[in-house]
Amino acid sequence: MEKLSELREDTMLTVQIGNGDINVMSKKDFMNSSEYLDREPDLQREDYPEVTIGVPQVADFSFEYALECAGDEMYEDWKTNVTYSLEKQEFDFKGIEKVINKVFAEHPTYYVGKLVDIDN
Repeated sequence: MEKLSELREDTMLTVQIGNGDINVMSKKDFMNSSEYLDREPDLQREDYPEVTIGVPQVADFSFEYALECAGDEMYEDWKTNVTYSLEKQEFDFKGIEKVINKVFAEHPTYYVGKLVDIDN
């Protein structure tokens, strides 16, 4: 188990108290949060935070999938017709997907990872 003191300041953590919501924050924000650190260190207590190293998950955007989802509610050839019309107008599917996915990569979400020892 990694120790909190050994993690970088920008390491993203997941923090959960009991069965409550999981919060995502950097180690720096966690260390500045009296809400979590002022609790007695007893892992058996329900109100003691469970901290893990966040595992990043990046969303992936594709027009193919977006049009597929939208097309589910439309007439049979809707997706084909819309795609054709956009291509005819020289719509840059790949270029726009690349920009959107670059932004998505800058804003991942985090899932629960390996437990961290709060050794402050």
